Amino acid sequence: MSSTLEIQEIAQTAYRLSPQQARLWQLLQGSNAQCAILLEGDLDAELLRDAVRSVVQRHEILRTVFQEVPGMKVPVQVVTESDEPAWRKVSVNDLNDAAIENI
Repeated sequence: MSSTLEIQEIAQTAYRLSPQQARLWQLLQGSNAQCAILLEGDLDAELLRDAVRSVVQRHEILRTVFQEVPGMKVPVQVVTESDEPAWRKVSVNDLNDAAIENI
């Protein structure tokens, strides 16, 4: 459980959600929003990862998270200082279409 000090720290760096963000948060409850990108051909994975990391660092919206605070019905938004994008490299060369859909 969060301490009073932790809640105060969140409150100092947090922003209220806009009505649109609050609605999006309500719609996404119980789901795990993510995306997959199919890239074909030669690829320098480390260069792509560095480029994505650079874009995330430049744009606060890509580092913004919804954080729940005890006693509040709707979370607040907090901009993190640094957030490493989730990254998973999967080769689909030897997979059938059904297996690819489950990735």
